[in-house]
Amino acid sequence: MTLAARHDGGLEWLSLSNPPVNALTVELIEELIRALGRCANDPNVSVVVLAGIGKHFCAGADLAGQQRAWREGRAGPADLGDALYDAMLSFPKPLVGAAHGSVAGAGLSMLCCCDLAIAASGTRISLPEVKVGVLGGISHARTALGKAIVNYLALTGLPLEVERIGTGGLFLEIVDGADLQECASQIARKIADNDSMSVLYTKQCTRATEGIGQLEGYSREHALSEQLRAQGTTDLLVTKFLTK
Repeated sequence: MTLAARHDGGLEWLSLSNPPVNALTVELIEELIRALGRCANDPNVSVVVLAGIGKHFCAGADLAGQQRAWREGRAGPADLGDALYDAMLSFPKPLVGAAHGSVAGAGLSMLCCCDLAIAASGTRISLPEVKVGVLGGISHARTALGKAIVNYLALTGLPLEVERIGTGGLFLEIVDGADLQECASQIARKIADNDSMSVLYTKQCTRATEGIGQLEGYSREHALSEQLRAQGTTDLLVTKFLTK
């Protein structure tokens, strides 16, 4: 197994475990896709935290494995990228990333598929694809990190420390490495403390309103809000709020 799963109350920790750098192999990608499917259908899972075991979060795709796949005429890890990112972006529950060490290439793309991320101080972010001629990751990162940073990462292939990137885009907080797991847990539990159906619909809003105009975004939010109200959830939550 190259993916470690741990249940902690309403949280599910999915930790990449493929030393030394948690490179994405076909096996790891397939395990992660299956785990996300399981968590989506598990009523005991409210929030998923994606992390890496060892010194790094994920240093990207397994290039040696991808090269072997090319030479043998079969699918390699890079060829499963669309399936992985689709599974993450369509995952209905909140997905929190906890990053440390190296976050490179496909590792950064995965982190950008999370709803928010926490990083340990000194975490290094990179898009090294230009150095190996395997393109990808720019579209995922641009919205989260901004034009100048993404273009620098993509065109140089060199890393930037997370402190240079800062918070407010992809990263909610930058914390001491020793506090990373606890900080991610606290944030995930703050999300899980809310009504589960309300959280599901709110996440739909966050995804549905990305990259569109304000009025169209409000219309989509209102439509989802009406769906939530039709289930009876809204009335219960409003009553609870008013009686505090």
